[in-house]
Amino acid sequence: MPGGLETWNTCSSSKCYMPLWPRSRSARSARNNPSSTSVQMWGAFGQPKSRSLAVVTNREGSEINLTASAASPQRAEQMDASIPDSRRELCDSGLPDVEMCDLEDVSPPQFSAAEEAIARGKWLLGLLIVQSTSSFVLASYEELLRDHIVVTLFLTMLVGAGGNAGNQSAIKVIRGLATGAIDSSWPSARRSLAEQSAVGLLLGTSLSAGGFARVYATNGSVENAGAISLSLFLIVMTSVVLGTGLPFILTKFGIDPANAGTSIQVLMDILGVAITCVCCQLVLVQFAGGLPGIG
Repeated sequence: MPGGLETWNTCSSSKCYMPLWPRSRSARSARNNPSSTSVQMWGAFGQPKSRSLAVVTNREGSEINLTASAASPQRAEQMDASIPDSRRELCDSGLPDVEMCDLEDVSPPQFSAAEEAIARGKWLLGLLIVQSTSSFVLASYEELLRDHIVVTLFLTMLVGAGGNAGNQSAIKVIRGLATGAIDSSWPSARRSLAEQSAVGLLLGTSLSAGGFARVYATNGSVENAGAISLSLFLIVMTSVVLGTGLPFILTKFGIDPANAGTSIQVLMDILGVAITCVCCQLVLVQFAGGLPGIG
């Protein structure tokens, strides 16, 4: 191999990637223990079925010339690619290998305390204003809350469960977007939503069963326990779906998807209160109140 380099190919269904390392290091050790002395070069060279990869010219300084040789010599393409000087530059150049650009290896940009406080404060102030709208929902169901104090007692449990479940889903998507394991395309979003909907169904069922037992053990009323557990199921399902979709939505609008974690907490505070009040109104007032001997 010219230039004293060893190569190996990594091919996906659509592209081949070829990293290059000095011959003095074994392929195995170079893969597992890259250092500042190793040459790290990746490139996408098209369809693996119709092309083979080879280094055909020598290496000069920080430049290395690569040729992607097609099945037909007339289709051969010549390209020059600079080797970035640092791992940060490698990651910024769009490496296909996610593990080489793990979050721990790339330092975040540095900001002063004032700059960070302003950037975060604007977002938190907006969320604070939005979150205050839950007071209007509570005011609309004042009679329900007065007649059925159990709803008020377990309201924080319900909205807390929704925020926690949604935050878990949001963090999973945010990490996937950050590492490249998940992209922001619609097919990827649809696949994530389908997977998390199944998870939400299981979580909602198990948590609502636990919520029913908790309320019944304290209150001793099947109607109250049923209303709370139904609310809990709907809240968890809603929060998981919203927590999964929100990072994709923020990304589409050019907003840092990391804000989805705090946003889902606020959204579920509002939606959790609304879902709880509506469900308890239907179960405890409309349904149970219309049955003989109940209400």
